[in-house]
Amino acid sequence: MVSSAQLEVEQKFAILGRNMDELQGQIRQAGFELDASIQMVDWYFDAKGSSVLAVRDHWLKYRQVTDRNGDWQLKRGQPKGRDEGQPKGLTAY
Repeated sequence: MVSSAQLEVEQKFAILGRNMDELQGQIRQAGFELDASIQMVDWYFDAKGSSVLAVRDHWLKYRQVTDRNGDWQLKRGQPKGRDEGQPKGLTAY
């Protein structure tokens, strides 16, 4: 049986205090260029009045990108005690 499920792994990092023009310049110097510009709109869902997902560090999200139909995503935060080395205040998936 062929599955179409996808697993996304990402790490967030802080860029606070960085000049965006400087950051974009460094990205271009590394050999990257802007290929396309897209707009994403996210809708987050949870149980009304109880935040069943949020209190467990989970998010159910519908993401629409530019003019395409959207995709549903269920994101699950990293289990407690496994975030050594992660920047404080960020969630690793």
